[in-house]
Amino acid sequence: MISTENYQVIKTIKVGTIPRGVEFTPDGKYAYVCNFGGSTISKIDVPSLEVISTIKDAGISPRDMVISSDGDYAYFSAYGDGYLRKLDLKTDEVVDKIKIGIQPRSVCMTNNNKYLFVVNYKNGTVNAIDLTEFKMLDEYDADIGAVGVALSPDNKFLWVTNQSTGSVIVYRVNYR
Repeated sequence: MISTENYQVIKTIKVGTIPRGVEFTPDGKYAYVCNFGGSTISKIDVPSLEVISTIKDAGISPRDMVISSDGDYAYFSAYGDGYLRKLDLKTDEVVDKIKIGIQPRSVCMTNNNKYLFVVNYKNGTVNAIDLTEFKMLDEYDADIGAVGVALSPDNKFLWVTNQSTGSVIVYRVNYR
């Protein structure tokens, strides 16, 4: 944590092994950190800057996460086992999971919280997920090495970065 007033480190917070993705709840009270090496998720109380719990049912190598705008659920990819998991933020328990691609990395969600996209590094695909039914809708080619994913602000275009090809693939999407 760094102060924007003087750009000095305020505190270093110890979490799990190889922390990767971090997301804040919409109210700013909590931050969740995916611990890639420890197969856990750390929950941090933002006002105190302390880890208040460790979620152990996070699959193998949780990588990236998004949190719904209502703060009810988090969705995270698990790079090591190829699952997307749904975490209930009221109980901090995984309530569902679906098998997706090989070595899933980054995730993003539509503004209305209805759809999620996840890129799969090893098999070079993007999965479209219906969050209402929590099921895979489709899979699209993205070349081996797909690593990053983001939606345009209007949710009409999905951008996928690929580190193997040094490229960005842009898709027109109809999930809104």
